[in-house]
Amino acid sequence: MNEQSGQRSIVAVFLLYFLIQLVSAAALYGLRQGYTPATTYAYYAGSEAAMLRYPGTPDRYLQAKTYDGILKLGLAHVFVYGLTAFVLGHLLRSSCQGPPFLVDAWLGVYYALCAIELAAPFLTRALDLPGSFRLASVLLYLGSSLFTAGWLAIRLTIARPIRR
Repeated sequence: MNEQSGQRSIVAVFLLYFLIQLVSAAALYGLRQGYTPATTYAYYAGSEAAMLRYPGTPDRYLQAKTYDGILKLGLAHVFVYGLTAFVLGHLLRSSCQGPPFLVDAWLGVYYALCAIELAAPFLTRALDLPGSFRLASVLLYLGSSLFTAGWLAIRLTIARPIRR
């Protein structure tokens, strides 16, 4: 087994665990907040505010999230998002042969989506944004992460070995 195939195996295992992380994140989001603007809004603003903003929404007896609570949850996400975005970006960029303009442009978009996703809970609560904003931010983050990991997986399977 040469060095190149060993590196590909390590990256393949990373991508597998990253995929598991994305699936579990999507499942947890759905279980806690739900995939509708009304349930997402209720998670942050509380059930009473959600029933006023989205008539017909059932009372889930949720209290409005505090900024302290949002910050505690967001702190762990900052580390995970930063690390995974860095690793994905580094691996994708290092797999390129030739000018990496397209990869750099995409990574700029991906990093911006990560930042929006981290800020979305605060913005939803502080600016009283609709639940569709928060829902869109999480779906864009999950989709862009899946796209980036898929692009890396494709580069991993079709890339020619690096000659030194």
